[in-house]
Amino acid sequence: MTLGKKLAVVVLLIAAAGTATIVLREQKPGGGIRIFSSQSWYAVHVNDGQTYFGHLLSVSDETLTLEDAHYFEVYESAQPQGGATAATSTNFQIQPVVPQKVYNLIRRGSDDTFTSDHTMFIERRAVLFWEKLDQNSSTVKNIEASKKAR
Repeated sequence: MTLGKKLAVVVLLIAAAGTATIVLREQKPGGGIRIFSSQSWYAVHVNDGQTYFGHLLSVSDETLTLEDAHYFEVYESAQPQGGATAATSTNFQIQPVVPQKVYNLIRRGSDDTFTSDHTMFIERRAVLFWEKLDQNSSTVKNIEASKKAR
């Protein structure tokens, strides 16, 4: 066999080995898409600190699909502390102000400028973890109550 033919055989063997490796990677056990129940509620925690709530439809190696997605908008509200008085006068009363966290439930894609079908496709590499929520959790109860109010 000449040097050219030997080189061609080696190239073909390398190409065939690469093709076999690709096929084996695509057919590895545990790969592919995992389908979830559309009735259960899940919390998906992403790496920017936000948590999304919804029905987890599917998870693949690249994407997580969350339907009817919600999240909490958290801000502080200055509320006077009831009962305590710091100073009084004949004309006014000063009460200490204690900041309180307010959690506002937002349905993703429901504001006036950005409407969608409320389905999120989240990159898997951005997800820290997800967890199934109990039907009696306060988050699920708040979401269900907001759905009835719509």
